[in-house]
Amino acid sequence: MNFCNPISSILKKELVTVHPNTLAEDVKHLFNEKSFHHLPVVNDYGNLLGIISKLDLFRMEKLLEKRPSTWPALDAKDFMTKHPQFLSPSDELQTAAHIFLENKIHALPIVKDKIVIGIITAHDLLALLLKIPYALVEDDDLEFDPV
Repeated sequence: MNFCNPISSILKKELVTVHPNTLAEDVKHLFNEKSFHHLPVVNDYGNLLGIISKLDLFRMEKLLEKRPSTWPALDAKDFMTKHPQFLSPSDELQTAAHIFLENKIHALPIVKDKIVIGIITAHDLLALLLKIPYALVEDDDLEFDPV
């Protein structure tokens, strides 16, 4: 396994999504119940509309601390990141890594035929990196600049 492999090679089958009208309280419950940190927001056809991170939810909660009565009225669409970047299952893992680094994001929905079929995270790539035997990495590939 290497970073030239397609994203589909590590894509997990399980995917949890929410709709734009999912209540903020339900989004919070999903994050608390599951171990993931990002939720794609999709329409009834599975098309990508946005993405919500645990950090997005936390920021919204902090913003509304002084107006707690507003919280029950919030839907996912009120705090999702609209029009997020995404990749296809045939894109290379290294493409995801570059996007994560260049845009300082941690998750990318994976879309095939306009339908969200998965999500890849920086955590997934780190886990993959730990599985690659060091013998496969050439010394020339390693750059270490001690401070």
